[in-house]
Amino acid sequence: RVPRIGNELPVFIGDGSTRHREINAIPAVRSGNGKSILYLPNNYTGEALYLAPYFRANDVLYTEWQIWLLTTLREMGYEVTIKFHPGEAPGNVEMLSRYAHRADSGSIDLARFNDRCLLFDFAGTAFFDALASPKSVALIDSGIRPLDPTARRDLAERCALVSGYTDERNRFRVDTEDLRDAIMQAMDSPGCSPTFFEKYYCASRT
Repeated sequence: RVPRIGNELPVFIGDGSTRHREINAIPAVRSGNGKSILYLPNNYTGEALYLAPYFRANDVLYTEWQIWLLTTLREMGYEVTIKFHPGEAPGNVEMLSRYAHRADSGSIDLARFNDRCLLFDFAGTAFFDALASPKSVALIDSGIRPLDPTARRDLAERCALVSGYTDERNRFRVDTEDLRDAIMQAMDSPGCSPTFFEKYYCASRT
């Protein structure tokens, strides 16, 4: 709405995001074993490859990375559930499910999951939703989709960030100790702070 008083300039008042207020209010329930991770990957682009390579990795690189990551997490002792995008192709779901302890293809409803850490490797819609929740969040930053410096500082206060890299064969990788530290940091996080929520999800005045 745009209230106006006399000849003064209008004041724009937003109502914020109702959806994210609901996400922010879900119970902060986390399993007690300290080893459960919910991995929420991006979906594959398919043969069309309609997105530029600086925005999304192609399917071959992404598949190799996912297999490596899931295998590495299991070797590190974590119990991994992979939460597929609801629109992911059944063949891709079947292929990757064998590398995780559990697989889920249902709706992305964070209230359904009690894992100690939500792990992302792409800052997309599901990641933005998770930041609004009381859940623990970690992001592997591959560098494909660069983060704004200001936003990165805010993100570092809300979630654990770990930088990835490409090796001599141009494969995506992350240092395993840095990954472990980020997961542990995320598990100790209290979730979305009122300050972060107010800044990114609530009403603003200009």
